[in-house]
Amino acid sequence: MKTYLILFLFLPLLVQGETYQIFGVSQDLPMGEPDEVIRKNYYVNIGRDQGIFKGSTLNVYRVISVVHPHETLDKTNFQVKLGELKIVHSQKGQAVGILKKLIPKKDSPQFDYYDFMIGDVVNVRVRP
Repeated sequence: MKTYLILFLFLPLLVQGETYQIFGVSQDLPMGEPDEVIRKNYYVNIGRDQGIFKGSTLNVYRVISVVHPHETLDKTNFQVKLGELKIVHSQKGQAVGILKKLIPKKDSPQFDYYDFMIGDVVNVRVRP
């Protein structure tokens, strides 16, 4: 019985490490019109179950892995903030967001693709 009690107490600590990410992107088809605005939807695997509702803001990060080329050959992961998503639809375990803010290129590291993409990590923006 004590074993079950201990497992029950520590189970939430083991489950806490879930990573939430963008798992899909869809956009308008560009038609070549002047001043055309291309709308994009970003699908994330976080939703109502995790407290995300319409109007919530999520931070978006890109994980960059770099191997130290000399001595140690250790791999380092940099989690760099790209911007923010605004949630426009939320349901159980999933949500749809749109671009709210993108960090200016001059204020962030160089990326091969400078926009949100599948695999980018998201987490809840907490107000100070």
